[in-house]
Amino acid sequence: MHFINMNSAARNAIVGGILCHFCYGTLYCWGTSTIYTTSYLRQFDHSIDTHKTLGVYGLALGGQAFTMALGGYLEKNITSRYTSILAILGLTISSFVTSLCKSISGLFFAQLLFGLALGVGYLPPMINGYKHLPTRRGFVSGAIVGGFGAGSFVFNFVILGIVNPTNKQPEQTGVNKGFYTDPSILDRVPTMWRILGCCYVLIGLTGASLQANYKQIVGASRSASAEESASLLSMAEDGEPSPTLPPNPQSPKSPQAITGKSSREMFKDPIAFVLMLCLFCTAVGGMYMATTFKSYGEEQVRSDCERAL
Repeated sequence: MHFINMNSAARNAIVGGILCHFCYGTLYCWGTSTIYTTSYLRQFDHSIDTHKTLGVYGLALGGQAFTMALGGYLEKNITSRYTSILAILGLTISSFVTSLCKSISGLFFAQLLFGLALGVGYLPPMINGYKHLPTRRGFVSGAIVGGFGAGSFVFNFVILGIVNPTNKQPEQTGVNKGFYTDPSILDRVPTMWRILGCCYVLIGLTGASLQANYKQIVGASRSASAEESASLLSMAEDGEPSPTLPPNPQSPKSPQAITGKSSREMFKDPIAFVLMLCLFCTAVGGMYMATTFKSYGEEQVRSDCERAL
């Protein structure tokens, strides 16, 4: 009910953030797409295998970490909307470049670009949501990051439906064991990446456009308040009774209400290092499984659709 009753600007900020993160969630789809992409590249270089393409995922994550601070800086200077647009365009370019790749080096470059763009766009939707709902940070973070997980879930099946709609199995014997050699599957791999790029444009730019400029909203609210005060003053001067207006709990609050530690203060706090260690210990194993589960599952689960699930 809180989501329904909040003002339209805050609601749009949440929905826009969810849509952007829905696109960003395709980062976790590498476990599904890697076997198809690797099989496609083996047409041009037979030495390429999943051990080499596994590094692509790590490179994308490194790129994300490298530019997350830049995303916060851009959000502060050009607003969340335009920062998200830059990130979505970066993801789109990355997908189209990937569709043209015929070497492992080209794939590494394209997916590094994906990670850099993802890092720029990850935080701004949440920061924007915090400005609209400074007392509901948990709700904002949970809703928007939920879009990230939903995107990875949905796009797994989008990838499967594009590349392998008939649920064909990879080769079971020979030098190509564990890889696909069927031309009908391999020829769809570039198309898959281009369709993902188009989805980024359609969904991501819609989400970015919903993230209103918070400063403009505050300015409009203050202008309205000034006009209201002038109207009440005019009524008082004319001898008319001034109506008592109830407070509006959904009116935009000042950005100064949002406080937090600076980077320098954070590194002086031992709790920050505990959180970093916890994240490292929990994330490394999970990230590794996210990229290798499908290759491992080929020997355990025969259905490609079930492996995607």
